[in-house]
Order: sequence, then structure tokens, then C-alpha cells
Amino acid sequence: MGLLTSVVNSRQRWTVPVTLAMSVFMLAYWFPATLLWNQHQQISQVNSQIVSLQQQQRVLKAQAKSIDSKTALTNLARSQYQLVKPGQSLIQILDGTNSIRLGGGTGDPGQQPLASPTVGNSVPSVSVKSTFAKSNFIIRFVRSLEFWR
Repeated sequence: MGLLTSVVNSRQRWTVPVTLAMSVFMLAYWFPATLLWNQHQQISQVNSQIVSLQQQQRVLKAQAKSIDSKTALTNLARSQYQLVKPGQSLIQILDGTNSIRLGGGTGDPGQQPLASPTVGNSVPSVSVKSTFAKSNFIIRFVRSLEFWR
């Protein structure tokens, strides 16, 4: 019996450390550390985006408050969109140079150089004969009725 108890005691001695080592290995192997790390990074990126969007929202709210009055809206419409109230006229005073300013290159015809008076009338005259217009209408009408054939 002494031999049997010593064998059981020696088995118990090495099974506990092996079981403990195996459970640590399994926990380390199956623990989703990389997944948790990736999710943490994604959460921090989303949080930084939220902070930047909240900052943009504060700026836009401040701009909306600044143009909330009617006079501010009128000034904005006049300066940026060249709009006037009904019955008013927009007059642009040109500075005499043909250069386009850095902020004023909006494609406004008032910013383009003037045409030379020696060139003359460069608009071609177009005359349409009434017989051509009538025959053109008849041709189009007949072609639209071709589906009856």
C-alpha cells in the first residue's frame, strides 16, 4: 500500500502544474486580445471624429447666429451673391485694370475686359426663311407619322 499511495501522490503533484499550465495556455491562445485592441483603436478613432464634428457644429452654429438677423442676411446676399432687393440696381465700379483679382474671379461679365470699338459688330446675323421653317415642320410631322406604315 505504501507504493500505491506514493504513485497517487506523485500523479497529483504533476497534474496540478500541468493542468494549470494548460489552462493558462488555453486562456492565452483563445483570448481575443488582438480583436479587443483593434476595437479599442476603432473606438478611439470614432471618438476623435465625434470631437471634430462637434467642433464643426459649434462653428456652424456660431455662423448661423451671426447671420440670424435680417441686416446680416442682406449684407451676405449683397457681398457674396451680388443680390439686391426688388426695385434696386446693382452697380459695379471697375478699377480700370483688366486683371482679375484673387477673390473676384467669379466669372462675372463686369470683370472681363472691354471689347475694342474698332472690331465692330461681331455678332453674325441669322435670317431664317419662312418657307424653310414650314418645310422643316412638314418633314418632321411626316416623319412622326411614319409608324403608321
